[in-house]
Amino acid sequence: MRGRIVLIEDEKDIVELVRYNLRKEGYELESFGRGREGLEHLRRHGADLVLLDVLLPDLDGFEICRKLRSEERLRATPVIFLTAKGEEFDRVLGLELGADDYVVKPFSPRELAARIKAVLRRKEPPTEKVERIQLADFSMDTGTLEVTVRGQKDKRPDIVFYVNGIALGILELKRSIVSVGEGIRQNLDSQKAMFIQRFFATIQLVMAGNDT
Repeated sequence: MRGRIVLIEDEKDIVELVRYNLRKEGYELESFGRGREGLEHLRRHGADLVLLDVLLPDLDGFEICRKLRSEERLRATPVIFLTAKGEEFDRVLGLELGADDYVVKPFSPRELAARIKAVLRRKEPPTEKVERIQLADFSMDTGTLEVTVRGQKDKRPDIVFYVNGIALGILELKRSIVSVGEGIRQNLDSQKAMFIQRFFATIQLVMAGNDT
């Protein structure tokens, strides 16, 4: 399953339409026809995303959204309003209350699924690519800053210090190289090569001193 979605909606036709289309997309859907019932379920079990009507028999969707955003456990839960109230005032109010999106009925099931995917993507924590930099016999993991020499972990502070300095310097140069024009890029490439050579010579001197 791609995610567990709670739908708070009192129109059965809408519930079945949403259920059918989201199940095709791989989502699990739980639905509730009354606002308080849905809110209590969320308090007990949470959800990956909430689809919320405004016009409900007991507790309106705006109040539910306000309560979700005021509760520590639920305030980060994505909310998409799915409602017939399409006036500008209503849309602005929903977004100001903390909703992540606002979809007006009648709606396209495909568009709704696309909006759900987009909201869930925005809520995913950013992943940083971990890179390993290799300099002759020296290697460093940029995620853990772990240094290896000839395939073995090296914990000597001076070696770790110099290799970290090289690697982090290279990463900064690479970021610069990506964002500049071709002429400047060639110049930075040559700077990077000189940078590596000089620091590599320094490391060799440090290792020679440690081995004596």
